Amino acid sequence: MQTPFQRVCVRGLDVVVKRDDLLYLSGNKFRKLYWLVNKDPTFFDQSHIVSYGGLQSNAMLAIAQLAHMKSVPFTYFTKHIDVKPETVTSNFQLATALGMQHALLSASEYDELATTRQFDPVVPPHVTKWIGIPQGGATADAEEGVRVLAEEINTFALTANKAVTVLMPCGTGTTALYVAKHVDAAIDVLAVPCVGGANYLETQWRALDPTINGPRILAPRKKVAFGSLWKPLLATYYELLAATDIEFDLVYACLAWHTLFDALETRVLDLSERQLLYVHCGGVSGNPGQLARYHRRWPLSPES
Repeated sequence: MQTPFQRVCVRGLDVVVKRDDLLYLSGNKFRKLYWLVNKDPTFFDQSHIVSYGGLQSNAMLAIAQLAHMKSVPFTYFTKHIDVKPETVTSNFQLATALGMQHALLSASEYDELATTRQFDPVVPPHVTKWIGIPQGGATADAEEGVRVLAEEINTFALTANKAVTVLMPCGTGTTALYVAKHVDAAIDVLAVPCVGGANYLETQWRALDPTINGPRILAPRKKVAFGSLWKPLLATYYELLAATDIEFDLVYACLAWHTLFDALETRVLDLSERQLLYVHCGGVSGNPGQLARYHRRWPLSPES
């Protein structure tokens, strides 16, 4: 499971990138689904995997990959959408190609599922045994795999010449929460909310484990609706690609990097005496769809 640490320079800033994007199971979702990856095949006998979320979800694709690998049926629930799913995101296309079944719920059904995380009312009638995975893989079971990531970060910190600050883009914030729990006390963990705001992250963390002291939250100054087009994110994408030769995803990573740059420029954050470690959580499979949307709106170069 161990992934490499790669040193890069962006805007004169020395950054070490933890290349979890190289994991075969949709980036850091491998960490969160590790508890299932390691299960004996008999665990999945006669089972059906169910989950829910949005059509741009990286977790959706990771669960589809896992289900395909384990030869387990997988049904994914979403709210009603106004456009055909196949036009929305390449993640959805990839997941359905792996055998994922898509089921639409009414707004009230979906909201009830998201609030209670109880799958009983929506599971197909023929399914008698299921494995329910909350949106984004946000479950206490995720701690098992994320702990391994934290241990790798601890090992890296022993060789660093400075105290380490870890920067992580967050959806539900599950990975960031358990990293913060298991890294050494001298390591600072910064969580950038990319789906909701700070309150959303804190709510998610309390639901997982109210006893854990969560990471520090570094919130974007501008609220960007999840998955929406914002030209500075496109510019950040190309800047990072040129500077590092690493592709970062447009929805989570570019917002986290943009927030970092803004915090450094406005002196909200000072890293002069610390080594920055960025955890690359993957998610680049959704980039082709996002880039197509960006280039339809802004056909010229990102600098124009």
